[in-house]
Amino acid sequence: ILQFNLVCDRVYLDTLANTLFFAGIFIGSAIVGPMSDWFGRKVAIIVFCLCLVSTGVGCAFAPTYEIFVVTRVLTAIFGIPCFIIQFTYVTEISGIEWRTQAGLLVNMGSALSHAILPGVAYALREWRGIQLYVGASPAIFLLFVYFIPESPRWLLANKKYNQAKAVIGRFAKSKGKVIESRKSEEKAAKKLGVWDLFRFPAMRVICLDILFIWFTISMVFYGLTLNGGSLAGDPYLNTALNGLVEVGAYLVLYFSGKFGRKPMLSGSFILGGLSCISSMLCDYFSNGDTDLLNASTALAIIGKFFASLGFALVYQVTSELFPIEARTTAVSMGSMSARVGSMLSPLTLQLQKSVPWATQTIFGTLSVLAGFTTLFFPETNKAEYLRSLPDAE
Repeated sequence: ILQFNLVCDRVYLDTLANTLFFAGIFIGSAIVGPMSDWFGRKVAIIVFCLCLVSTGVGCAFAPTYEIFVVTRVLTAIFGIPCFIIQFTYVTEISGIEWRTQAGLLVNMGSALSHAILPGVAYALREWRGIQLYVGASPAIFLLFVYFIPESPRWLLANKKYNQAKAVIGRFAKSKGKVIESRKSEEKAAKKLGVWDLFRFPAMRVICLDILFIWFTISMVFYGLTLNGGSLAGDPYLNTALNGLVEVGAYLVLYFSGKFGRKPMLSGSFILGGLSCISSMLCDYFSNGDTDLLNASTALAIIGKFFASLGFALVYQVTSELFPIEARTTAVSMGSMSARVGSMLSPLTLQLQKSVPWATQTIFGTLSVLAGFTTLFFPETNKAEYLRSLPDAE
């Protein structure tokens, strides 16, 4: 703040930097699909990781605000593809019975990093050192690239049968099994565009709801994350707790198969929204009362727990609502809507300075409303996938 003189008439530049960062995530979400599909999971993540390390380290040495913002936006553009590709990769190489658990491990890694970072910040204190630590950390992945094979599903989809056979054989050998070669009679799934999802009335309603819940959960999730350091109490502890509750949320998600996707998705949105509204009420009527301020902080962290659970569930439910021919397109569509919500979250937080009750009220109201709209979704837990979009009718 002081180094770049972000005070007085330049204070808005702090919010602008966060908004542009999320704009970078929006761009990264748009380019990761084609890059990963054209060049393969392994090649794409190596390229993005190299770019991420370069821009992340460069950001730590930015001499001016303008260069800081540019390098930070570039880290967002290159960072989100690394997460999306690794999530896709681990689910593609996992068996059906382990696919959910594999995806959860990726999410838990992200949550644990979030929980550890406040400790690093407390030890280093200076932002350039923290940024250097964050920017250089992904380089560790590059040490293991040689041992990571390409996704066999991607190889098969792109008719690289010999390479796919070698990778599958390597996996089978580790289990003491032998894979017999045989021709696949499955036809390649037809690739659809976003507008194809809106051609059928029933799917049109689902798509509009998908856009709304992704937008809402992203705004609430990132809004509560960015606001963690502004809550009553120690900012380092609050930020660490925000990361730890994500771990707890992902552990709860493991049991979604027992209770069903729809009640857990709807419940996470509604309970998260009520937590945000309750947090606002405690803060608004606290009048300096320590107990009410602490209650407000606790309720905000509980809201983050349900937002984390909801975010993980929207990925899973969206992929289960659509047939294979439209699944990737549907998730990409939802992700793009989510980035719009995340770009607006820093601007929404600015309202706290003039209208203290507005931010949490917006988060809570949207979340509760989104929770009720998810009740119109069909239950997808242990349900057969749709074979085509017309089947939804």
